[in-house]
Amino acid sequence: MGTTAEKLDRIVGTKALLREQINAILTERGDPLLTETDPFRLYPHVLDYTPEALFLQGEQGLWLDPSDISTMYQDAAGSTPVTEPGQPVGLILDKSRSMKLGPEKVTSVQLASPSISNFGGSSGSYDSVNHIMSNTAVGTDPGYPRFRFNFGLEPGKRYLVQGQLSGDLTGLYGFIPVRMNVGGSANNIGYDPQTGLMSGLQVAGDPVIEFLLNGEQLSNIKIESLSIKEIFGNHAHQATSASRPIFGREPITGKHNLLQHTENFGNEVWVKQLDGLGSLPIVTDNYGIAPDGSQTAARLQCNLNGGTLSADRSYLLQTTNIAGEKSIKLHARLNDGQPSTTIVFSIDAGETVQLTSEEWVELELTKSSSTGQLRVGIIGSSSSNECDILIWHPQMNKGSQTLSYQRVNSKFDVVEEDIPDAYYLYFDGIDDYLTTPAIDFSSTDEINVFSGANKNTSGFAIIWELTTDGVNTDGSYTHGVDANQGNYIVATRGTVREVLNTDPNYPSPDKRVFTSFAKISTQTAVIRINGLELESSSDPQGSGNYANATSYIGSRGLLNNRFNGEVYSLAVRGKLSSQAELERTEKYVAAKTGVTLA
Repeated sequence: MGTTAEKLDRIVGTKALLREQINAILTERGDPLLTETDPFRLYPHVLDYTPEALFLQGEQGLWLDPSDISTMYQDAAGSTPVTEPGQPVGLILDKSRSMKLGPEKVTSVQLASPSISNFGGSSGSYDSVNHIMSNTAVGTDPGYPRFRFNFGLEPGKRYLVQGQLSGDLTGLYGFIPVRMNVGGSANNIGYDPQTGLMSGLQVAGDPVIEFLLNGEQLSNIKIESLSIKEIFGNHAHQATSASRPIFGREPITGKHNLLQHTENFGNEVWVKQLDGLGSLPIVTDNYGIAPDGSQTAARLQCNLNGGTLSADRSYLLQTTNIAGEKSIKLHARLNDGQPSTTIVFSIDAGETVQLTSEEWVELELTKSSSTGQLRVGIIGSSSSNECDILIWHPQMNKGSQTLSYQRVNSKFDVVEEDIPDAYYLYFDGIDDYLTTPAIDFSSTDEINVFSGANKNTSGFAIIWELTTDGVNTDGSYTHGVDANQGNYIVATRGTVREVLNTDPNYPSPDKRVFTSFAKISTQTAVIRINGLELESSSDPQGSGNYANATSYIGSRGLLNNRFNGEVYSLAVRGKLSSQAELERTEKYVAAKTGVTLA
């Protein structure tokens, strides 16, 4: 028990003991240590650190994490999850609020009393006990009855909608989709007409959810179950299919195999080529036993039909269109029981490496070339005009040394054995971008942005920007790159715009952890690259706070300064971070990006 002062002393002692024990762990890991000024929250954020720790006190912002596939959907309505690399991302959930759900919006009272509107001669009725919606009179196209349930949804907020319908869902004209507005075709919720299951993460356009029945047939549809809960956060989406970034993965050490579809020789990137006499090559994937014991070796058969000239050639061809010195490697062997013949393996049409062994061998070749073509097949000669071989794991990389094999399933899916994966969103620099709902920074004049990205951009481009016009709009903030100048840029504006650049030491392509922060009232603006503070400014930014405005990832507003490259991690916080928070977050972002901090 004791006095209040004695109780406080014991609490302070407990805090000091916890800090001491945690610092021992942090010392072993090489992480920044806790200080006496760090807020006491039992310190969960330092033991298994993620950027979520930046928002534990309710700080405004967002945290997008492409390494968490459960946060991404192929459509903006959140009905179709992203399941593998190469798929578009129409929605990525903000993890700054832990994707927590709000209270249930559906009540029995509201579910019992929809308003009904009839169009085109249709006639809707509702059984409030069994929750059955009916159309009792056939109307004309586009006639339909509309059942509108007011659940008090907040327009602009995103909700998890789940439920199940039964009844006439697959009739002559079918069931018109569910929507979260009072008109038009936007804000729809996806459903499966075979099972009646509904699921989506949609933005409310109005306080209601509407069910529409086709008025050209008599029908009954029952609401078996319905749940609507807000999912907290500033989630990023793209409604236009062609403008969605692509989800990808690569080894954390980066991609170096320049070839595509390295375990699918039947893919169209492997062109079957014939010069002179003969026939096109025949390839059969997964035909033979590979060096690792799996049945993944491909069979390649080439026949020149008696052609003996060097101009007679039958071969597989893949062109990378990458100039310069390159090294290539391929596992190959003569097919069991086939005659010992000679095949060719080359970069472009230059030097060749020959194969005569019935055992697996690694063929290697290094050569400078303009187009970076890999050719595997046969060249005519007096002694050889056909081949039957097994091939496995083709590799082409820049430089004079062949590197470890990377399996390239597609441009956006590259893996390497024993190397962790890095995950990203790829923006094409043409029309790809994401946008968030308005993020309310109007009560703060501080912003801190952490990004892990690889820029391929040729010009000024946005990684993240607050407001549609970061040049002229008060309260805006810009976190971007200028590939023409080879630098990184932050621009901050209260009522006066201040722009800060790094030196032009970072030509594209360039992968970095890029941190920026600013505070309007103290005229502070800072750029950090890979954990080092490189630039700072104390020039005026005017007055006021940042805006309550839409933000954009990969674009200035809807039209300009598109980013070309990969974004591995992005966190935006409406508060300046302590030195320890900066270091912990940058270390986290570096690990996700595949970057070594300075």
